[in-house]
Amino acid sequence: MSGNKLSGENEVLDLVGAIYDAALDATLWPDILNRIGDAVGGPEVIFGVYDPTTGLSNLLAPRIDPTLVASLMEWAPRNPLLPLGAGQAPGARQGLHRERLHYKGRVHRDGFLQ
Repeated sequence: MSGNKLSGENEVLDLVGAIYDAALDATLWPDILNRIGDAVGGPEVIFGVYDPTTGLSNLLAPRIDPTLVASLMEWAPRNPLLPLGAGQAPGARQGLHRERLHYKGRVHRDGFLQ
């Protein structure tokens, strides 16, 4: 890839193939996320999952200070926006409408959220 951009069909297909490989081998994800970030000009890439049933979440952010990621993960269970976005189909045009964002009384102020 020249200039950190996907410059042709072969580069795109190679990246897609690498994503499929990472689906079978989780240790490949940090490198794949960095490649995706480079391809789209993103200096940082975060891949996150959230399970609304258990409230558990996890982030993979290979270029971000692990201390910051750990701080975010400690705060994530108290994030009132996580459940609002869960269950939406990828690319859904529903968005987070004002009615769904009304979370008065559910915000807990702490060292992370001021």
